[in-house]
Amino acid sequence: MNSSKEKSIGWSEFVWLFVFLQHCAAHSGHALSSEESSSVVNQLSFPDLVNVKSLADLQSTWQYSGEIEVDEGRVVLTPTPSIASKNQEGLYQGAIWSRNTVQSDSFSVHLTLRSIGSYGPTGAGFSFWLIDSNPGSDASNFGGPAQYSGLQITLDANDIDLGPVLRVYLNDGSKKIDISNDYLGAYTHSFQDSQVPSTLKVAYEKNWLKITCDNKLLFETTAINLDSILKNAKIGLTASAPKNIQKTEQFEVFMFKFFNTVISSMKVDPSESLFAKHQNGPVIKSDKTLTAAEMQKIQEKLRKKLAAKSASNTDSSSITEQLVKLENLIKQQSTPHVLQKQLFDVSKSVKALTDKHNTINSQMEKQYQALLKQTDELNSKYDSLKQLISRQNQLLELVDDRFVSFNTHFQGQSQNHQSINDKLNKLQDYYSQTNRGTNYESDFESKFNKFTSAVRFILMPVVGLLIVMTLLVYKLRNDIKHAKGNPFTKDHCLLSVFSPFKGKRTSLLFSDDDPMLWIPRVDTESEVPSPLRICFVFVVWCSTSSVLEDRWYEGTLLIEFSKIPSLAVIPWPTRRVG
Repeated sequence: MNSSKEKSIGWSEFVWLFVFLQHCAAHSGHALSSEESSSVVNQLSFPDLVNVKSLADLQSTWQYSGEIEVDEGRVVLTPTPSIASKNQEGLYQGAIWSRNTVQSDSFSVHLTLRSIGSYGPTGAGFSFWLIDSNPGSDASNFGGPAQYSGLQITLDANDIDLGPVLRVYLNDGSKKIDISNDYLGAYTHSFQDSQVPSTLKVAYEKNWLKITCDNKLLFETTAINLDSILKNAKIGLTASAPKNIQKTEQFEVFMFKFFNTVISSMKVDPSESLFAKHQNGPVIKSDKTLTAAEMQKIQEKLRKKLAAKSASNTDSSSITEQLVKLENLIKQQSTPHVLQKQLFDVSKSVKALTDKHNTINSQMEKQYQALLKQTDELNSKYDSLKQLISRQNQLLELVDDRFVSFNTHFQGQSQNHQSINDKLNKLQDYYSQTNRGTNYESDFESKFNKFTSAVRFILMPVVGLLIVMTLLVYKLRNDIKHAKGNPFTKDHCLLSVFSPFKGKRTSLLFSDDDPMLWIPRVDTESEVPSPLRICFVFVVWCSTSSVLEDRWYEGTLLIEFSKIPSLAVIPWPTRRVG
């Protein structure tokens, strides 16, 4: 019993001695090869933090802000609050940025850090930056800017589905980054509350970007171009954590080295563990656990190291102290805190798988229902199309029958039309034969009617003209007859008036015996008043001479001068009669 117990204790001591040595190596720094040491850019790297006593030792090459501090060989970006408070709100933020810029076309980064404190979704996070301008005062993105142009690599556990995760972002500065959705790749990595720090390495050369964590390949692509950013790029390490003691995380940096070339450890290694490789989109992989064969190899290495230390007269008391510490670590691993964390990780993984399974089932159910609906719609459309084709076939048959019937009817109508045409021709021939004798008389009557019309058109004006000439001759004859027996002298005026409106003739005689009209006696024409300067003789057609003669000899005035309706003007000598 005692021997088996001693063997089990020895086994645990070896295992945890290895863990302790790894922890010490993280504090003491990474042993660089001569090639790597020659390519370190000191202006962009942390010095040996064991020798750094305060932030003032970093001011020459780095600028910092927030609650950042240096403590026992570590740069603590988000220190744990000294006064515990469960309800305190707000965030602790820490940031450190290089004063100098990158001057090479390729680079490598070696970063050792860890997170202690709470685990799970805490709202805390860490970021590594490579941006082409000053960060400014914005610290909303895990202590850094939300809008930038460059590369960002984050470690956080705020995504319920992914858990603790490393994510890669690339932004062109045109918009603010969305931490939850805009990442190029997301890879699970349990970095929270770990006694062993994580070693993050980044390398870039000619569109080739590679990221490893604890010698596990997380991200590799040849589709990212950082050449334009590297001309003025600045390096930054930032973090933020809640002030609430139950959710806070303390991010510590043990070492940061920047190389102006791709170091040998980042070049292609066939034996490298491939856990997640970025090709076209985000890839999620879980960490690999140690197998029994790997554990045996670790034990052999530990035995060799212990044998070497014993041969070099190593102080046994220090080894005893280390073994005591290892036993304490073993005890801590069996505490409820660790078990709770492990149970939380397992339950979170189960929940994520369950949610994913439910999501897939829901999507498949929706797709199946949509497929059934589409199938029903296609069947309905097929039935409608089938009915439409059947209906069109019936219509075509009906049209064909109608066409045949119309053709038959048209042929019958054509025959009837031909028969009617023949009968009309026969009737026309018969009519021509019966009316041949009356054609001569019809022609004569037509010509006679034309002649009669011409005679009427010519003779009627001639007859009218003869009547007018007869009347004129008759009038002239009467005028000559009356002129021969007229007792007028040159001193008299004869006014003959004819009213065409009433159809009457009136003769006026002005003499000394006329009491109705007074014509002043004048010797010269210029003395005659304007209205009587000229006497008028009104020529009329006299129907009888007796009327003129009777009225002349009687010397009566039958009409006033002002009532004469129409006149023909002839000048006549003017003087008072008598």
